[in-house]
Amino acid sequence: MATGAKEAVLASLEVHPVSAPQYVKALRDDEEDRPFLADPRATGIPSLEDSMLKLAQAERAARQAAIQEVTFRLARAALAELKIIEGQWRESDRAAAEADRLRDALEKILAQKRKDHDLRVGGFREFLESTMEVRIRELVLEARAVAEKEVNTYLLGLRELHWQTLKAAVTRGGVWLGGTRGPLNLPDDIATYFQEPMAALWGQKLLRTIRARTGQLSEDISAMVGELCDWASEHGGAHIDERVLDQQRTRIADQTVQLRQVGKEAVDELRALVKQRLTQVIKRPIQARCKAFVEKGEQYGKGVKNRILELFGELAVGATTAAEKPAIEVLRENFSEVREEIRAAFEQWGNPLEETADLIVARHKDRAKRSDAQKRNRVLADVQVVLANAPACALDPTPAT
Repeated sequence: MATGAKEAVLASLEVHPVSAPQYVKALRDDEEDRPFLADPRATGIPSLEDSMLKLAQAERAARQAAIQEVTFRLARAALAELKIIEGQWRESDRAAAEADRLRDALEKILAQKRKDHDLRVGGFREFLESTMEVRIRELVLEARAVAEKEVNTYLLGLRELHWQTLKAAVTRGGVWLGGTRGPLNLPDDIATYFQEPMAALWGQKLLRTIRARTGQLSEDISAMVGELCDWASEHGGAHIDERVLDQQRTRIADQTVQLRQVGKEAVDELRALVKQRLTQVIKRPIQARCKAFVEKGEQYGKGVKNRILELFGELAVGATTAAEKPAIEVLRENFSEVREEIRAAFEQWGNPLEETADLIVARHKDRAKRSDAQKRNRVLADVQVVLANAPACALDPTPAT
């Protein structure tokens, strides 16, 4: 397991020595079968029960907090949209000439922002397409190095087994489930030592890097939107509605928070998939080598234990090498899912720069639609009904953090 993963596990590790038989005896209170731990608390069972209850309560609270945070952010985004609409309809009497003047001035600022936006988006796409491909290969090699160390330790442990146990395993393709010291399953065990560093590297390095770059891009775009809003506040004149600009800032800030959280962890799913794929690749060559070993009669005679251990050592090296390709494929598949999620998120986000420019200077067609006084009054009345019934937390203009 990678150092970071070990530290994370050790930081939250709890050890509870328990004695279930003594606990049962203490509860029975049988005079003829008195436990040597008379107090049930001394058996460790009650403290384990309390720890599991606290863990469940903490997990439930964390999930509830996450759901509540997303719910509030969604409500804020929806109400921000409504307030922008309200502001647009209240501004219906702006002079067309003043709007055109403002757009001409804004276009000079917007042109450079578009260039900066395109450069950042292009760099982000290059990062996703080429940089991550190289990074995936590097991380798999790193995981393989960790797995090889773990497998070597595992092989040293096999020296403690009786030679007949090793012989039984080699005659069954590297698997012997009837040993007194537990089952021996070479393909499954080797895959297990590979899955932990893979899962750790996915969460701690690959996914974290993707989220950091995605968050940086969204924050850069959010900063550009803020600069456009600041410019409009300074140069837009009296007809600029500061409430509309504030709500746009809030909405973009909330979307930025959402984009920083792109990509599911799914570490348990990744572990299961890695083990399944790697076991399939590892199992067949191990079985073939074991079969050839048996056909040559190597499982008999003097030094059989050493010969089997040497065979298992060779198989382990070959297995970790063979595991590289399916491991890369698994990470590619996970990365493809995250990349698609990023694409969909940015597609849903649209073009915040152009959207903000349109909010600052409404298009002539939109202005004409809002000139109908009856329609304007009806829209504003509907918006007021929604805002009057909105929860207080959603009306808070403070951006999510």
